[in-house]
Amino acid sequence: MNDRTLADLQVNSYLLDETDVFRPILLERVSARGGSFSWKVSRANDVLNRDGEWEWEPSPSGRTAEFLARCRFGSAEDALAFYESWRARVNSD
Repeated sequence: MNDRTLADLQVNSYLLDETDVFRPILLERVSARGGSFSWKVSRANDVLNRDGEWEWEPSPSGRTAEFLARCRFGSAEDALAFYESWRARVNSD
């Protein structure tokens, strides 16, 4: 029997918005080059880029350094802060 609790487990994703149940918006931890991790805001096959636009996410071999710079965040906190500011702008329009 294992004595682990939820606090012992690594979180790989958070649900940000499920308004569209078929395309929920998630904050996800993803593997980065060199064995580290970065974070993305995703909706189905799209990711939210730093310009505040949804962008199609190519397969790993098609992800350029430019794509990763636009669509990845160094921490979950940075990704969440960007998403919240984007959502506030979108909802105010």
